[in-house]
Amino acid sequence: MRATRINHVSIRANDLEESVRFYEELFGLERLPTAKFQQPVVWLKVGDQQLHLFEQGDDTPRYHHVAFDVDDFEAVYAKAK
Repeated sequence: MRATRINHVSIRANDLEESVRFYEELFGLERLPTAKFQQPVVWLKVGDQQLHLFEQGDDTPRYHHVAFDVDDFEAVYAKAK
């Protein structure tokens, strides 16, 4: 079992709209339909992967993460558990 690619990276933005504009204008990223969360979130398309930007009221980076696609989810889940 192994990771096959990075699916997305999620990072905090101090100003969500300013950060989205930066990635759209500098790198040509495109907005994607985004799920509803407690905090404001925007998903951006980066080739076959995604960049998820989120806005959070405090400075605690609780939601930063990287997500991988894997070749055998059940095996990886069981091993991680």
